[in-house]
Amino acid sequence: MRVLTALVFASAAFAQQTIQIISDEGQVLVGKTMQFRAIVRDAQGNPIPGGAVTWATNNGTIATIDNNGVLTGRFLGSVRVQARSGSLFAETVIQTIPSKVEISPSSANLEVGQQTRFTATAYDGNGGVIPGVTFAWSVLNHRLGTSQVVRTDALGNVNAVSEGGAMVLGTYTYGDVQPGQQRQWIVTAPINVL
Repeated sequence: MRVLTALVFASAAFAQQTIQIISDEGQVLVGKTMQFRAIVRDAQGNPIPGGAVTWATNNGTIATIDNNGVLTGRFLGSVRVQARSGSLFAETVIQTIPSKVEISPSSANLEVGQQTRFTATAYDGNGGVIPGVTFAWSVLNHRLGTSQVVRTDALGNVNAVSEGGAMVLGTYTYGDVQPGQQRQWIVTAPINVL
């Protein structure tokens, strides 16, 4: 269970009141929901009954939250969930994640001079494709830098340059990462050049 406490000095009457955001997880699958709760406490730490809370996120493209604190993941990213009660304010960061990421083709055998294209697809919690996810492409040559076996461009097009083996990597990187959250999703495919 994740708990975030924010202390806000709004006025003398509220000088020691706090608001806590509580969630069971720090991540949610795109296409799925998670429940948030907020507790408003007095200066002694006792819950204040009936403390009305309003919810918001800082990016509705990544996730939305309703008046009951139910958050829905919409796209890959990190989003700040905000709870307000009067002049009290608290926020926490939640990461939306795919259920899986696949690379296609899963492997390739090429001859020197041949080209193929790799694609990566992220899936939501319901098994559907998450549209618009951009992957960066790179190559790890088995020759450890002594020569290039294959080269790739930004679109995942791979050109076979010389005989040997290599690994193609498709990487999605989160822009706003908090401690304990995943920084990247990486998929790989081996290539043999003959």
